[in-house]
Amino acid sequence: DQRENRLRVGPLARGRDVLDVFAYAAAFACHALRGGARSVLCVESSRAVAAAARENLALNDGDRRSEVTEANAFDELRRLERAGRRFGLIVVDPPPFSRSRTTLDAALRGYKEVNLRAMRLLDPGGSLVTFSCSHHVSTALFEEVCRDAAADAGVTLRVRSHLTQASDHPVLLTVPETGYLKGLLLERVDILGKLADRTGVIRPHQRDKLSRVAEALRELLDRGALGLVRLQRLDGGVGAILVCPEIARGHRHFDLGDAPVQAFEVKDTSEGPASGPRAHPDGSGAR
Repeated sequence: DQRENRLRVGPLARGRDVLDVFAYAAAFACHALRGGARSVLCVESSRAVAAAARENLALNDGDRRSEVTEANAFDELRRLERAGRRFGLIVVDPPPFSRSRTTLDAALRGYKEVNLRAMRLLDPGGSLVTFSCSHHVSTALFEEVCRDAAADAGVTLRVRSHLTQASDHPVLLTVPETGYLKGLLLERVDILGKLADRTGVIRPHQRDKLSRVAEALRELLDRGALGLVRLQRLDGGVGAILVCPEIARGHRHFDLGDAPVQAFEVKDTSEGPASGPRAHPDGSGAR
């Protein structure tokens, strides 16, 4: 039922480090390797299945670029986060977390947790391919869980595609249970990079200096607290002007004038930590 989705993974993997969670026999990982992945890490809890995964990877000439870890997926995702690992492509294809309505709440908590952990491991510009095969978890409910996970993870994601089962697993209109597989292809938006492309302010040698600004922008955008962003040079370095949504609303073009703004000034990390956000002119703090 994942045949067509595996074919999609190959081109996404080119030149990237790939994480395959709940890898089973490593079918997604094999397609990633054939697509040109730089490396693949598979996480599988069953020893027997992990052995089959290693065999499949070797058959696809991927034994030198791949690793299979026998571990609980939730524990391993936490460990990878603590270790500072990052991946350009992550596949999350768990077994059904719920087989009845009585276990639905626990299943939703599981889906949120595993996706939140995966999102935190995703490189800016990277792709997350995530699935649920639990019939009682509808497409809308699965998307809601992923939205909540993204908010808690503090990342901005856009939906590149909605995924489902292969065409040789037809969904019968009168038998909704046949439409059990739902998935999302998500891309982590590199907000700072997109802004730099548009403004020309940020150059490659400046990116390290702007890491704190990037995280501040992501947080504000995720919370819906930001309506318009403009990057510009501030005294002493490169900075960002964040315009309150109340000011930007309804305006295609906007002149700062005396509008209240929130400014972040970022200096070279070798000079110590960057200064924190300055207070709003009316004393109310950041908007």
